[in-house]
Amino acid sequence: MNPPAKKILDPVQVFEAFVAFSGNIVRVSVATDTDIETIERLAKEGQWHTRIKQLDELGMNNREETQRALNNGVNYIQATRLRSLIDRLIRHLGECSTEELMAKLTTEKGEWKTRSVTDLVKAAEAVQLMTQRALGQNPASDSNGKNKTSSIALSVMAALNASTDLGLDSVEVVKQQLAPPHDSGDRISPTAG
Repeated sequence: MNPPAKKILDPVQVFEAFVAFSGNIVRVSVATDTDIETIERLAKEGQWHTRIKQLDELGMNNREETQRALNNGVNYIQATRLRSLIDRLIRHLGECSTEELMAKLTTEKGEWKTRSVTDLVKAAEAVQLMTQRALGQNPASDSNGKNKTSSIALSVMAALNASTDLGLDSVEVVKQQLAPPHDSGDRISPTAG
């Protein structure tokens, strides 16, 4: 039988609980499964009681609103970190040669593997929504008040499949599917003079 894994202390998690419980060390201990002595040491080293006092002063009129603003700030930072990770993945794909990219996105039989691309698009959209929410913006919603589900990933998948199935240019298909609708009378004919 293996010995139980040693619990890794996450000071950020302990501090978040410390703030949530207004410095009540017993509640923090129970919530984070951390011994009281460790919490007291972290609180002293990080001057957490002073920070709680500052938080109370900030939120004298409305502590709940102040806590919400702090949570939004933390959420924005997390969304920014995730966006940075996704940007690195996109940059990596963009730096590949055409041959390398084709090798990564096709099977040995030459069929498109669209799952990774659509997952990346979904992740980018999720981070955009997280950022909007953290900034207090409401993501677009439909007429029923429900959040719209993305069709971007489906458009990308359809475009990539179209290039093999129908012999179409996948970039053009994506452009057409994502372009905003226009009234047919607004279009300029290439032969019009």
